[in-house]
Amino acid sequence: MLLLLSSIALGQDPAGQDLDGIRAKGLEVAPYVDLGASFTPNVYRTPGNPKPAAGALLRPGLTLRWQTPEFALNLAGQAARRQVLFVVGDDVSAWQLSRTDLNLKGELLLRPDKPLSVVIREQAGRAHTLAPSSLAGASGKGLAVRQNTLTQAGVRYQPGRGALSIALLGRGEVEQHNVTVGPNYLVPTSSITRLSGGGDLQAKWAFFPRTELVVNGQIEGYAWTGTQLPGWGWRANAGIYGRVNYPLVINVAAGFAQLRDGGVTSTTPLDGVTVKVAGIWKPTRTQSLRLAYEKDLEDSWYAPYLHYHRASLRYGVAPGKRTQLTSQGSVRWEQARGLAYQDVVVSSSIKVDYALSQQLSLGAQAGLDWRLQAGWDVPVSAWIRVGW
Repeated sequence: MLLLLSSIALGQDPAGQDLDGIRAKGLEVAPYVDLGASFTPNVYRTPGNPKPAAGALLRPGLTLRWQTPEFALNLAGQAARRQVLFVVGDDVSAWQLSRTDLNLKGELLLRPDKPLSVVIREQAGRAHTLAPSSLAGASGKGLAVRQNTLTQAGVRYQPGRGALSIALLGRGEVEQHNVTVGPNYLVPTSSITRLSGGGDLQAKWAFFPRTELVVNGQIEGYAWTGTQLPGWGWRANAGIYGRVNYPLVINVAAGFAQLRDGGVTSTTPLDGVTVKVAGIWKPTRTQSLRLAYEKDLEDSWYAPYLHYHRASLRYGVAPGKRTQLTSQGSVRWEQARGLAYQDVVVSSSIKVDYALSQQLSLGAQAGLDWRLQAGWDVPVSAWIRVGW
């Protein structure tokens, strides 16, 4: 699989400045498209016997904002097509390794200027990820295609558009995993679907000029196709978040999460403790540094659940008016409960963008990806972006 690690800063040009977009009577539309090429030295990301591949990259996207007294609509979307043109040392037809990923988000507010407004949110995605090659029958190759749709609808209370905001939303989600492992890499060997529904509570209170108190809660029932028992889970957390328009921002949140498969608690108390810490420092107007740590758990398609720790670092700098340099890296340590399995996932990239004009820019990126239970890859890509 060709893997392109790119930051999806929808609605921004490569130099990090907002695109002008197309404007008319409260409507702003900012479309763009990337045209380029990509190369990977290990298209299957196996531990050994790498197969290089190269191909074309097509990545269209847009943001849309529409504001009226009756409603406020925000949409953002991107599609990424990686068309493999040739593979070295493999008899598989190159086009069969081509991939298309999608990422769509939308929010609609009815009566946005009133204290009580209606909220509708929609998310949809399709992503190709590396399946652990230690799974039975993987034979060093593994690919998982995750498709999901999430719908949330409810009400938001924000009196006088002031410091307090409370949202109560119902939710429904469909998540599907098509998994391919083994020598016949291109034929899915299993498909599993997760159906869930429940509710979300989101509250925010700006009690100081520089800080906000945030409280979140969620409860949902879920069912997997196959042999896993249906269950339900809940999570709650609270934290203090700094305002992003200050040079130094510290965000801290902690809480607890629990999964109950078949009505029986499947998560341990220690795994259920969740922590999120992030520090954002802007030493100058053109530099930004972000360091973060997260401890959490998640439901899994191949295990009762995953418990993980994740640390990440991101640095961005604009060495010139037309140039933006971004580097980022993360390490995730995860352990599958109910299975004798643990993994380490490393991901990093460095990206440079050069704006020829407001509508035209050049970009290039190199990354390093490695997974303890799979393999490695060093994807490289370059593109031309046309945007408004």
